[in-house]
Amino acid sequence: MTAIREQRTAQDLRTAKQKAADDIALHATEAGEWDGFQVETHCNAEAAKQIIEHRQNLDVSDSLAALTKHPFRWKDRVFRIGTCHYENGKALVEATPSEPDFIGEIKKRIEQNRFHVLPYVQGFGFVCLPEDYEKYKD
Repeated sequence: MTAIREQRTAQDLRTAKQKAADDIALHATEAGEWDGFQVETHCNAEAAKQIIEHRQNLDVSDSLAALTKHPFRWKDRVFRIGTCHYENGKALVEATPSEPDFIGEIKKRIEQNRFHVLPYVQGFGFVCLPEDYEKYKD
């Protein structure tokens, strides 16, 4: 099964046009020449450096522990997260009320996130998943 998966991922599924565009972008990146590309700056170099330095000093446990301080709204219910850690490649989550679907969703998102944190939105007096904020904000 692994060999089949490796073969499938080894195939380049890009079209000839996509490959040509990627080659142009690669050469532009190496040369630092972006003429002909539409460029939009989202963060200057100094601000990016500050964010990277701050991120390097973050403790994942601290960011997950912050979730225990607020009611968590999900599917028209309110949960209290009692435990939220990421250890040894697994998310450990306990919530009240104990709802397997909610706990499974939180674990899945933490484990799939490359930094092993849970992106959430803090509303007035609660937190929720980003896609739910529009529903709960008023």
